[in-house]
Amino acid sequence: MLNLSKETFFPFWSSIFSSQGVEDVYRTLCVYHSSQRKYHNDNHVNNCLKELEEVRDEVINYYAVAMALYFHDIIYDTKSKTIEEDSANFFMVLTKQYDNGFAINPPNWFRFRVYELILVTKHDRKVLTCDEKYIADIDLANLGHSPEVFDNNWRPIVTGKQSA
Repeated sequence: MLNLSKETFFPFWSSIFSSQGVEDVYRTLCVYHSSQRKYHNDNHVNNCLKELEEVRDEVINYYAVAMALYFHDIIYDTKSKTIEEDSANFFMVLTKQYDNGFAINPPNWFRFRVYELILVTKHDRKVLTCDEKYIADIDLANLGHSPEVFDNNWRPIVTGKQSA
């Protein structure tokens, strides 16, 4: 199952971009571990990736959806109204340098699909494709958990303190 560990991210990235830049990209993803992130953090991304595994056989492009989940909240500015756009643009700029290392898809098609899927997580547009519906639902899945899990996930946002 995918998560934010090196053990799962390195082979995942390498299956798409070969092994180009995997160490640098992983260091970039470590921003999710920041104590400044109250919700869009490693727990959120790991929960999203866990939800994706449960529907893996139902999504059309598992690799694009998973990549979008890794990067959908990479930019974190609580005052910004363009977090998703900024995250999608960040993904495009970051991956542009690895175009020659693609292992599974034409670079522009794959990168653009991930970009579009990241934008879906803004939840301001009608979702049209199967993958868009799944990523939108996965991003909001924590809202549908038990009251205890919901409270544990949202307490840091409201109080500014991590759960015990």
